Amino acid sequence: MGEGALDKPDPEGPSPHVAVVDMKLGKYSATSRISITTGGLLAVATLVGVILAGTAGIVWTATGPARRRAD
Repeated sequence: MGEGALDKPDPEGPSPHVAVVDMKLGKYSATSRISITTGGLLAVATLVGVILAGTAGIVWTATGPARRRAD
């Protein structure tokens, strides 16, 4: 079998996703930079999904009495 790109681990590790924001408002300025790996990005997406699913359950439970009165 031949050696492909997937057969060899990257010696530098996974390449990060980087976002940079420069803001300026009058005499004030701010710079923000974030760097995250693909695994970290997937973990954040999973966390957000779990939070949204939990929130939907809480809203459904909290609005149950109102739904019963509407019928």
